[in-house]
Amino acid sequence: MTTINAQDHSMPTPRIILDGVEYVRADLVPKTPTGNRVVLVADRGWIFGGDMTRKNGRIHLARAFNVRSYRGVGIEGVIDDPTRDTVTIKSMPSGVDLPESVELFCCPVADDWGL
Repeated sequence: MTTINAQDHSMPTPRIILDGVEYVRADLVPKTPTGNRVVLVADRGWIFGGDMTRKNGRIHLARAFNVRSYRGVGIEGVIDDPTRDTVTIKSMPSGVDLPESVELFCCPVADDWGL
């Protein structure tokens, strides 16, 4: 038997249950990054981004940028919207090359992030 529940008002997201499987609208599902583009937080407060490759203990970022400053938002605010007026990013056309030891953490982002 098929059950359709067009909208359950106890849930914040519209959903449909079909044969016991819950579905949500595609535009409400966060997009999962599929490439190798990242925002990388490094030692001493440096924040870089770009297309990451790792080789021989080094991290190389192509199509790179540096997050110069951000105000009023945490790193999640920078990741959510790098174009906001409180975030300043600077392109680094020659790329960035770092030792892996300076990486604190990195977050995958969309392939066009920061461009």
